Amino acid sequence: MLLFFVVLIAFTKSQSVKKYPPVVAFRKGIETHHFGKNRLPLEKTKSNVHLRLALKGFFSNTKQNIGIGACIAISTVAIVISFVLFAFCSDDYNTFNAVCGLDIADLRVNINPNADLYEIRDDLLNYEEVRKVNITDNWFVEKLQYQDTPIFPIVYDDYEDTESIFTCEGRFPKHDNEVMITKINSAMEGLTVGDTINIKVGKIEKPYIVYGMMINSWLRKEKFRIA
Repeated sequence: MLLFFVVLIAFTKSQSVKKYPPVVAFRKGIETHHFGKNRLPLEKTKSNVHLRLALKGFFSNTKQNIGIGACIAISTVAIVISFVLFAFCSDDYNTFNAVCGLDIADLRVNINPNADLYEIRDDLLNYEEVRKVNITDNWFVEKLQYQDTPIFPIVYDDYEDTESIFTCEGRFPKHDNEVMITKINSAMEGLTVGDTINIKVGKIEKPYIVYGMMINSWLRKEKFRIA
C-alpha cells in the first residue's frame, strides 16, 4: 500500500510539473508574481527568525506533510496489527480454538455403540500423553429441529470440562431437560434465560428450558445452535 501511494503521488506530481516552464518548475510552481497571502511575514518577527522560516516551510508543503503523516499513520497501524496478530497466533492454535465455540480435540475417536465410554475414558487417562478426555456425541446432527429449523447441537457429557465454551448468561446445562443457546440466536428468536423451547426429533417433540447463553463466532442464520 505504501509503495502504491508513493508511485501514485510521484506520478501525479510528475504530470503537473510537465505543465510548468522550466524556471517555474525549479521554483516549485511559483511564478514571477506570486499573489499568495503571506501569513508569516518575516518583517513582523519579534522572536526567532529561524522558527518563523521553519513554520513557513512547513505550511508551504501542507499537502506533502499530510501525505507523509497519512503514510506514517497507516504503517504504524499495520505494524501494531501485525504485532497483535503475532502475539495471539504464535501460541499454536489456542486463540482460534477459544473463539470457535467448541473444544477442538487433538484426536477424535469413534467408539462402538456397545462399548462402555466411561471405562474407555478411564483407560485413556492412564496414559501420560493424554491430558484430558471429553465424551461427546453427534449422531443426531441435522435431525433435531426447532420451529422447523435444523439445529446443530454440541453435546458433552460434562460442560464444566470444556475449555473453549464460555457462558455470558446463566449456566451450563446440568439436567436432561436443559439447553444452552448462543447469544445471537437468543436475540434473533427473542429468547432469554428461563424460557422454554420445544425441540423435535421426527414426530417426537419435548420442551427444554434455556438455562444459559454462550458467545460463538461460527453462527449461521439458517442454523439454530444449542448445547
